[in-house]
This record gives sequence, structure tokens and C-alpha cells, in this order.
Amino acid sequence: MLVVLGLLVAGAAAALLLLGGDGDDPGSAPTTTAVPDTTAPPGTEPTDTSADPTTTTAAPAAEEPAAEEPGAATDPEEAVRSYYALMDAGRIEEGFARLSPAYQERTGEASYRGFWETVAGVEVLEASGDGDTATATLLYRLQDGSTSRERVTLRFVEAPDGTLLIDDYQVG
Repeated sequence: MLVVLGLLVAGAAAALLLLGGDGDDPGSAPTTTAVPDTTAPPGTEPTDTSADPTTTTAAPAAEEPAAEEPGAATDPEEAVRSYYALMDAGRIEEGFARLSPAYQERTGEASYRGFWETVAGVEVLEASGDGDTATATLLYRLQDGSTSRERVTLRFVEAPDGTLLIDDYQVG
């Protein structure tokens, strides 16, 4: 299927060249794509080793969601993992947006930010969800080099778009 897709893209590029790609307008400059080697492992691009200056180059791979880009979740366990992945990446503002408006008000942004600025990283060691709650065991790596392990319970409410927002947090 990749070979067929590559041939279609290469054919489209050739048609653009033949049907009016004059090269003067950068917005209309045709692009070319190498036909992927069918023996290459999935997710890799073939390497072009020829010295021919008219050789086509590989197009960027289709982007897949990266593990570092946690999205909002609709399942409590996923929501816990996604939230703490944001916090591990230091994305404090995005994490605060994952709290319900009521919990944001109870916590306060300055207090929230103050806590997370002391954290160098956080890892979810275990998580499980049931209904509107999730429990997790977390390992915090603090800025001072120390570590702390906590068992937490988070309660969620559903946002208008169906994603889960943290509405309460308890240690123990």
C-alpha cells in the first residue's frame, strides 16, 4: 500500500511539472517524493544515496500522536496518566486548565504554580480508574534532588466537550 501511495504522489508531482509548474512562483513549486523501499521497517524513511541532483527526496512522514503530547481524556485512568504526563513535561498552564473551574478556584493558580515549580518530574507508577475517580501511585522528583512517593485519589467531572477535569485531589 505504501508503494501505491508513493507512486500516486510521484505521479501527481510529475503531472504538476508537466501541466504548469513553471518554478517561478514558490507557492506553486512542485514537490517530489521518493517511493518508499518496501523492505524498510515501519516508521523509517528510505535513504537516498545517489549523486544525481534531480533525484527525488522523501516526504516527511505522516505525524502520529507523540507520547509527549498528552491529550485530554474521557477515561479516569487515561486522564490521570495524561495529566501527569503534562506535569512531568513542565506544562503547568496546560495542567491548570485540566482542573475544573471549581477546583481552580479552591486551589488558586499561584498556589498551584508554586507547588509544580518545586517538581522536576513526576512518574505515574500505577493507575486505575472506576466511575468518576482514579487512584494512582506517583513518584515525584523534586528540584532539590529528593524524591517522594504518594498514593492519590482524583475525582473528575465531565467538561462540556466530554473530557474529564480534575475536581478533587486527596492524598492517601
